[in-house]
Amino acid sequence: MSIAFNRQAQRRQQSYEETWRATRASLAAQPTRPLSVGVAPTWGIGRAKRTGRVAAHATAVGGISLLILWELLYALLNVGDLTSTYIGLHVGLSEGNPLMHNLLGVTGFGGLIAYKMFVTVAVIAGLWQINRWHPRVAHVTIWLCNALTLAAVVLNIAQITFWR
Repeated sequence: MSIAFNRQAQRRQQSYEETWRATRASLAAQPTRPLSVGVAPTWGIGRAKRTGRVAAHATAVGGISLLILWELLYALLNVGDLTSTYIGLHVGLSEGNPLMHNLLGVTGFGGLIAYKMFVTVAVIAGLWQINRWHPRVAHVTIWLCNALTLAAVVLNIAQITFWR
């Protein structure tokens, strides 16, 4: 019985080896060809091309980058937030942000202006750094910043309007 088992194992091993040799021979016989552009890896040189492609699509009329336009909008929205906060404080409203409320109490409105300028410049500088590596992340980030700042301006105007 053990002799039959050994012969079966030997035949099975020979079958595996023959299959392996045939597979290797068929693979070696096929000519190789380069990958198409759609299948090529995206690391290395491809990443630089991909970044250039994203940057090429992210230009507005006149060759100005869309990121610059969104950053200008962000700065204008921050000016709108400061203006609406100033008007709201003069109408009799109080600052809802606890950090800004304490800052107003310690330094006055000049401190709030300095803080807003610092944050705006820091966000824009950070966006330029992010844009170097991940342009899409930079665009999503500025969209979120603009949406949040616009919400603050709209809420300030709504409170001023309905407070009177």
